[in-house]
Amino acid sequence: MLPLKSDNKDYGEDDARIPPSKLARYHEDARDNRTILLNKIQCEIYALEATWRQSRRAPNFGALARIITAKGACAAGNCYEQAVLAYDFLRTRLNDASLPIDIVSLERPGNHNFVVIGQSTDGNGQYPKQFSDWHPDAFIVDPWSKIACRAADYPRQWSEKMEKWAARGLQVDDASPLNPSWLDALRDNNKISRRKAFPA
Repeated sequence: MLPLKSDNKDYGEDDARIPPSKLARYHEDARDNRTILLNKIQCEIYALEATWRQSRRAPNFGALARIITAKGACAAGNCYEQAVLAYDFLRTRLNDASLPIDIVSLERPGNHNFVVIGQSTDGNGQYPKQFSDWHPDAFIVDPWSKIACRAADYPRQWSEKMEKWAARGLQVDDASPLNPSWLDALRDNNKISRRKAFPA
């Protein structure tokens, strides 16, 4: 469904560390090409988002998804771009229009985005900080980490994924996925609706 490849997950600068089966995707030239493609996509997305902020319009994640999909199978994307595509895919297929669906961002210093289905925000666009306080039927879709689960299970599955990546030698933003600021990001950072970035 989501052909995007991240530019922030790799095996570091040493191509000799890359498993032979992954060399075509992760060697230096491929990483550089993904970064160039992602920068182009992000420039278009940020320009459109800036017009929404200036005009105080609500975001249209479908329009952002069209920017990404227009790049075809070679498009690159990190967590936000992948969450936009997942949101658009799920939104158009949900049968229950009353079921809330949103893109959630970790507030700074956190730096991650994912989709939630079945959890409402408070009046200020905030979500409960701890996933144990979320609605028991709330569901997380995180295409960047390839996790889809109940919100209560998300921190555990996240930790397991980071341990798996570390065992494979993958890095996230040039650091071990076991770095506490990354490993504990879901626990330690506030969660906000991506829509909160667009004042009405």
